[in-house]
Amino acid sequence: MGHHPITTARHAQQWLQAYGYDTVEQMQEFYGLAVDGVIGPQTIGAMNIPRCGVPDFRLLGDCRWKNKRQFRYWLGPGFNLFRKAGKPGKKLARDMIVAGFEAWTEVTGFTFVPAAKPTDTDFWIGGGRGREFDFDGPGNTLAWAYMPCGAFDALEMRFDIDERWSPQPVAVGDAIYALSVWLHELGHLLGLDHSRNPNDIMAAYYNPAVHQLQAGDITRIRRLYDLPGTAEAVPSAEVSQESAFPEKPPAS
Repeated sequence: MGHHPITTARHAQQWLQAYGYDTVEQMQEFYGLAVDGVIGPQTIGAMNIPRCGVPDFRLLGDCRWKNKRQFRYWLGPGFNLFRKAGKPGKKLARDMIVAGFEAWTEVTGFTFVPAAKPTDTDFWIGGGRGREFDFDGPGNTLAWAYMPCGAFDALEMRFDIDERWSPQPVAVGDAIYALSVWLHELGHLLGLDHSRNPNDIMAAYYNPAVHQLQAGDITRIRRLYDLPGTAEAVPSAEVSQESAFPEKPPAS
């Protein structure tokens, strides 16, 4: 998809195809909108929310790691989403990646260790820009990750480096809190698909009010791997469908 806001029926059809939908009704049902088949202001507003590049509907096999509870990851020495922060930016970026691993470790018991070399890893983490990496400039697709479905070697995950990434939670403007997106993409690397709950970190679209794993995310990962225990009382963000899906698409 090229970089432009969804404003026409043609743009909307391209969006539906890109994210795995056959019909607009299917998208509306998944997003919790009124299922009327009309590409109206609320549906267009939902399509314009920045989101993950992983499709919402696709044919999946058994998407979980077999007999593995420790994962190796490769993060190149030049990885840095926060270049405007100057020299500390690289450390902030690496600390953000480690924080995401720690959050998932807390609820699964899985461990994550740096790989010795990029050819000997389970997760390859990096950035990219433009169509070569299925990105579209600021907005729209923020990041994507492979899932452990079927035969695979290392799983790849990329951030769109054209985004305005923030190392701190933000609620206004076009800055994107990188840790929220990383928690989401790491969920994909572990085998979770998108959640229909707008308050989950695994919801398909970016929600600036959700900064941590939610009860739904914890329950789903534990069910996927038959882990003991139930989700702790992690408070869900108070976000209504009305606030999540604006009546008008955001300005370009």
